[in-house]
Order: sequence, then C-alpha cells, then structure tokens
Amino acid sequence: MKARHIILVLEGCLLVFPGTALASQATSGQPQQKTSADVPRRVRVGGQVMGSKLIRRIDPEYPEMAKKNHIRGTVHLQIVIDRDGKVIETKVLGGDPLLAQAAIEALRQWVYRPTTINREPVQVQTDVDIDFKPHR
Repeated sequence: MKARHIILVLEGCLLVFPGTALASQATSGQPQQKTSADVPRRVRVGGQVMGSKLIRRIDPEYPEMAKKNHIRGTVHLQIVIDRDGKVIETKVLGGDPLLAQAAIEALRQWVYRPTTINREPVQVQTDVDIDFKPHR
C-alpha cells in the first residue's frame, strides 16, 4: 500500500505530514472521527505567514560593543512557538555573534496568535530575521 499524507493549507502555507486518518478512511469508506493523535505536535510554517500572527514584538537593544565597532547586519534565527504563542526555543542560523544574543533576548518576549489544526493548538517552527542598523 502506498504511503498517504495529509495536506493542509494553513493561512497560505502548505503543510504535508503522514496521515493515518486518510488511510483508514480510504479502506473503510467511512469518515473517521478526528482525534488529537491525528494532529501533529509541531509544524513548520514560513516566516511571512507567522509574521502576520505576531501580536507582541519587542525590538532588540543594540549592543554597545556592536555600536562602538560599527557592526550591523541581520541575525537569522530558527524559533519554536508553543501552543500558547510564546517563543520557547531559539537557534541562531547566522549573523554576527555580538548581535545574536540581543536578538535572542528580544525574541523570547515575542508573542504570536496560537496556530491550530483541526481546532487543536500546535507548536510551530519558523525562521525569523532581525535587522540591526545603527540609529543616527
């Protein structure tokens, strides 16, 4: 039997994950009741989609050492947002180390509208870019 997948469109983002519920429905011919086991624990969603769900953004403080050394640029991070919309994990993917810690401290205060699938809240993994430009 071929593997089946559930495909969902969540606010313009295509999500694909293994779907046991679809396989059961196809063999029995009857719709199966959705259970929390059918809902993934964590989904990956694009940064632009999650940006539209951001309800509290705290801008990072520009580190004095970075200002003094005229360091600017973008810090690329991967984050995990819990079912309540709070950032619970951060991982730096790129950017100057002097700027990264300030970006992490700011991100940990961000809050998003919770993401749901089949009315069940799920964790979300997404990418975020934080730009550091000196203020004049």
